[in-house]
Amino acid sequence: MEQKMFCFQCEQTAGCSGCTGNAGVCGKSANTAKLQDELTGALIGLAKSCGNNPKTENTDRIIIEGLFTTITNVNFNDETLKEMIAKVKAEKNKIVPDCSACQNPCGNTDDYDMNNLWNDNEDIRSLKSLILFGIRGMAAYAYHAMVLGYTSDEVNSFFYRALSVIGYDMDMDLLLPVVLEVGEKNLICMELLDKANTETFGTPTPTTVPLSVEKGPFIVITGHDLYDLKLLLEQTKDKGINIYTHGEMLPAHAYPELKKYPHLKGNFGTAWQNQQKEFDHLPAPILYTTNCLMPVKPSYADRVFTTEVVSYPEMVHIGEEKDFTPVIEKALELGGYEADREMTGINGGKTVMTGFGHGTVLGVADQVIDAVKSGAISHFFLVGGCDGARVGRNYYTEFVKQTPKDSVILTLACGKYRFNDLDLGTIGGLPRIMDMGQCNDAYSAIKVAIALAEAFDCNVNELPLSMVLSWYEQKAVCILLTLLHLGIKKYLSWTNSAGVSFTEYFELSGRKLSDFSDQHPGGRSEKNTWLIEVCHLYSNIECARIRLLHCEKCVSLILRVSDGRFCTKEIRRKFYLTVQEEIFMEKETEKQNLGSGSIPGLMIKLAVPTIIAQLVNLLYNLVDRIYIGHIREVGDIALTGLGLCFPVLMMVTAFAMLIGSGGAPRAAIYMGKGDNETAERILGNSVTSLIVISVVLTIFLEAVAEPILWMFGASEKTLPFALGYMRIYVAGSIFVMMTLGLNMFITTQGFAKISMKTVLIGAICNIILDPLFIFAFHMGVKGAAVATILSQAVSAVWVFSFLNGKQTKLRIRKEYLKVQPQIILPVMGLGLASFVMNITESLINIAFNASLSKYGGDVAVGAMTILASIMQLQFMPVQGLGQGAQPLISYNYGAAKVDRVKKTIRILIVVSLIYTMAFWLFVECFPGVFVQLFNSSSPELYEMTTWAARIYMGMTGIFGIQMAIQQTFMSLGQAKLSLFIACLRKIILLLPLIYLMPMFIENKVFAVFLAEPVSDFISVAVASTLFLCNIKKILAKA
Repeated sequence: MEQKMFCFQCEQTAGCSGCTGNAGVCGKSANTAKLQDELTGALIGLAKSCGNNPKTENTDRIIIEGLFTTITNVNFNDETLKEMIAKVKAEKNKIVPDCSACQNPCGNTDDYDMNNLWNDNEDIRSLKSLILFGIRGMAAYAYHAMVLGYTSDEVNSFFYRALSVIGYDMDMDLLLPVVLEVGEKNLICMELLDKANTETFGTPTPTTVPLSVEKGPFIVITGHDLYDLKLLLEQTKDKGINIYTHGEMLPAHAYPELKKYPHLKGNFGTAWQNQQKEFDHLPAPILYTTNCLMPVKPSYADRVFTTEVVSYPEMVHIGEEKDFTPVIEKALELGGYEADREMTGINGGKTVMTGFGHGTVLGVADQVIDAVKSGAISHFFLVGGCDGARVGRNYYTEFVKQTPKDSVILTLACGKYRFNDLDLGTIGGLPRIMDMGQCNDAYSAIKVAIALAEAFDCNVNELPLSMVLSWYEQKAVCILLTLLHLGIKKYLSWTNSAGVSFTEYFELSGRKLSDFSDQHPGGRSEKNTWLIEVCHLYSNIECARIRLLHCEKCVSLILRVSDGRFCTKEIRRKFYLTVQEEIFMEKETEKQNLGSGSIPGLMIKLAVPTIIAQLVNLLYNLVDRIYIGHIREVGDIALTGLGLCFPVLMMVTAFAMLIGSGGAPRAAIYMGKGDNETAERILGNSVTSLIVISVVLTIFLEAVAEPILWMFGASEKTLPFALGYMRIYVAGSIFVMMTLGLNMFITTQGFAKISMKTVLIGAICNIILDPLFIFAFHMGVKGAAVATILSQAVSAVWVFSFLNGKQTKLRIRKEYLKVQPQIILPVMGLGLASFVMNITESLINIAFNASLSKYGGDVAVGAMTILASIMQLQFMPVQGLGQGAQPLISYNYGAAKVDRVKKTIRILIVVSLIYTMAFWLFVECFPGVFVQLFNSSSPELYEMTTWAARIYMGMTGIFGIQMAIQQTFMSLGQAKLSLFIACLRKIILLLPLIYLMPMFIENKVFAVFLAEPVSDFISVAVASTLFLCNIKKILAKA
């Protein structure tokens, strides 16, 4: 069935999965829903436009108004939505006036198509929806504060960033911190609104509010906006018209600057969902200041007025001038009731109380604390939130009725109407039910909880306090995210949705699950453990992965939280983490000790085998060069021919690193979070990608082998040797890529010794097979290629055997081999830095060989072949050290252990620098030692190489700093920074310098070799600067 719309932002959404028909359950049409999406997309475009351009004095207000307009039950009017869209687009045109006429649009300021979000991967959709719905709710609070003249630059700036995040392609690791930041910024926003209300209208005081209605004209005002109420009270003063609050306006009676008006008589009706019944044939006008507006029935359509962002087709709207004359005239026309009407709450009560904000409660804090210490108060229950229209919400009424008589019930928002008219008596002169205010007055509840925790010298989760919450729309979303941000864990949230009737998020340490058996069907517990079941944090939002921080003895667990509509028995079963699984995870962590062992000890354990593995890996190519360089009579020419193949070898390595160095750190990060399933998906996708890339690469390189070698600088003498080696090596490149790419997944699990054996096996095979094929079988250069490929094939078999064996924690699984863009693209994104580093190495080698062949002939190219081998000998151990440190950095970053990350980085940088400085000093003093290792029969080659070594490697002593910094950024998932550093040295600096410096220096060969130290020095300086400027901000996000 074709979807006419898609909306799942509120609790009552159709089938607990989303409204998709001609209209939503709330009553808005499919066209209205599409316009709301269009408005949201325009807001995202406006936010992105302000990224690098100054906003105007109106931009903040437009962003806030636009977000507020899209909240559930605020705006049903297509025309006003179109006006708001036009306003947003006009504002964007003021900020980026040239974009609309641009002939080459970059797309950075385009409006966002919300269909991209609704059809995205469910995890990404979940997190982005949380961000979107959270900032919509927060915008309502920011709006109410703004009309009172109170704003926050920090909150306003976050609106822009959060909207931009929704419009960009980002993975879960980047989105989840933004989700939690919504909670952080909402706390600031609620504090701002609390300050605005109390400084404008005074501190609320306990007030008894009658529910009856006096005879004569009256007006009912509903919504949340206290300023509109103030204006209405002023304009109706001395006109014989009484004012009655409705819904969330009830707390207005407690503010001194509002309660001073004698014609603010009382409260009419109950919560928002009952308005169609309560307003039916009402002899008075109703003024809607904000949500919740339900579709208007004909029996009272002529007396509905809207203001602010609220709008409904054909209803009279009071504009910015705030002239309520039409409302007043309608009240006089209708005349009200002819006699006093005695009305009651849901439970028959005739009055309700409000005004117990944090100022009031903390004013009697000593009295409350004494009552707790004496035992007069045994427990606090915070029961409240958004009420809703679904059946079953009488749970809150029954819950409150059954609370112990020595407990206190704090309440807020419209959920209180389920029980606020009950007379539960008092404790120590304080009423047992205390209404703290509107939904934004959750800030009051937080203030009280924190103050009590400080008074009792404990944390909030240790207080005798339970939160029993309900939700309906987006303001509840941002409040719940604030609770998560504050680390408040003890709350039970009922949302009567399909498949799931409630949510529990209790801290169960030291308590039996059976204590909640009447509220928690299907639960089970294990001895001396925690068992946390999360059915659903929001009944319609797929909150993808929420970290539940347990006690110090427990590991951090990641639970996938599914939407109620997906809550099958199988999915519910997966929500339970058995004791055996938990113990297994903890034991595996302790076994590898990445999160708690000695950093230097672990560095030695992980890095030394990896360094050995890198050196042994180097033998693959060095052994070939050493043997080939000593072939009688043609050794120097054959060695030069082999050097011409270096770019191809580096190209194969580059593609292997694209997958391996991107996949392994991401797998480690997910392992650190406890999410091995995603880590194995990454592994499976990487296997398939390596196979596909190797096949394509082989076909391409075999087809262009000869012309490409001519381009690399081959001569008539060197071409036969180069071509013979290249064709054989390329044919077996699949084994090379499998070994290099997948061996990193062994290292990242902490199995450094196994990883070392992978390389050692291949290197030993190569050492044995090289002389056999080169000399015994008289195959020369071709024999070296055959020996290398056979050795890599043996290593590849070893790697596959381990990753399918019993010891590995990450296993290659058939079901994860299918490539998924959302899995492999972030892998490639992170591995791009390594890819660029290696592919540019290939380009650099081509540039060096071509330039040296032009200015110095085959002997200069031969010297470059030897120098490249010496530099590899210097840098390979540093790469091994970085790869050994990578699991430590990635795992502890994922586990939020920042101190361990810092210590690992310090050791990595210091040791890398010491090694490269020592190696540089040795080369400067004794360059001939390395030259004779590769060829001793050509005096011309010896002289050229020893002279060039001191120039070419002049700055490699400090280059260990850049290598360590680049590996650090990669291990922390900072793909862009790592990629920039890689590009800077090779592409931005070295490549142009190879061609530019000979233009200004007479000795052309000297100029080509000098390009290397110049680029090394500049790139180390820039990398160091980037590290110092960014590392604190990166670690702060752990």
